Amino acid sequence: MRIAFLFLTLFSLQAQTFQPRISDILEGTLWAPFDPPIWDHPEISIERIGDDASIARVMLEIARRSLSLMIFGGELTYVPYDRSRGVAEDVRLTKLGEIPWGDSNLTILTTFIDRPNNSVQTTFRYFLRPEQLWRLQPWRSGSLVSAAGAGSVPWLWDAEVYSRGIEQAIKETVREWLRARHFNKPREIKVRFILREVPNFQINAGQLVTRVKIMMLPPEVRDYEYF
Repeated sequence: MRIAFLFLTLFSLQAQTFQPRISDILEGTLWAPFDPPIWDHPEISIERIGDDASIARVMLEIARRSLSLMIFGGELTYVPYDRSRGVAEDVRLTKLGEIPWGDSNLTILTTFIDRPNNSVQTTFRYFLRPEQLWRLQPWRSGSLVSAAGAGSVPWLWDAEVYSRGIEQAIKETVREWLRARHFNKPREIKVRFILREVPNFQINAGQLVTRVKIMMLPPEVRDYEYF
């Protein structure tokens, strides 16, 4: 089974440590191969992922949403599934800010669709505003929690699917971190977080597997009052 990789790297952020004031310019490359190969069949390519302009637009939107969670962060509210209590899982991610579509500070430098090698690559640049740099400063506190994890959703070539992939990965990251420290199943978990670096995406057996690294405040946990 082929595994397709989608990754986004920001050259002005270090992978091992999160230091937001390294630079006020973020430059990155979004690269996505397709699996199974479809470039030999243009009619399938257009039907499944769109024309060249549509591909570039989806790539830009994935980058915009990832950057927004790196700069502004978000709040995750998670109700775990509990069969014995008849409680269904509920996951909600609220963004605390967002880079608007058409932001003049976000520039696409190149978009290259490499048909012989079955991939597409977009390079971009984003200029952080002073207020955005200011928002990042509290996330340098030593009282924050660092965690990493992965989640998966069924894959489609759509920016909404990648957003759901990020949401699932953050939920799983928080759940696994809390599981080692909170031994009773909680009623609800609420946590504020920021992406420490951009997500890493893989496509495996029809699933979009998303890996994230986050910084978060200690989660707020509501327990059940009785069984």
